Amino acid sequence: LVAQACAAENLRGQAEADWRNAETLLDMQKEGKVALRRFPEEVLQAARAASEEVLAELAKTSEIAGRIYQSYEAAQEAALAWGRVSRHAMLDAQLSEET
Repeated sequence: LVAQACAAENLRGQAEADWRNAETLLDMQKEGKVALRRFPEEVLQAARAASEEVLAELAKTSEIAGRIYQSYEAAQEAALAWGRVSRHAMLDAQLSEET
């Protein structure tokens, strides 16, 4: 029961944060306080490479760190594969309607 309550609260909190962030962004844009821009691709690639390097180095620090890193990589690969045909596909469809 406690685990289910925690899971439900976690989901509710994430949904509320997304909604409040969206509301606040719209307010800030209406007031002219913010203009959103995407980071340049080369910056994103450099950040990704640096992150991967740091994680790989951390994985070498102990046997448990190595196992955690391997588990993380496997989970990330699976999540990305699923995301491409689920969330990403849905978002692509939604965004194509806006243009």
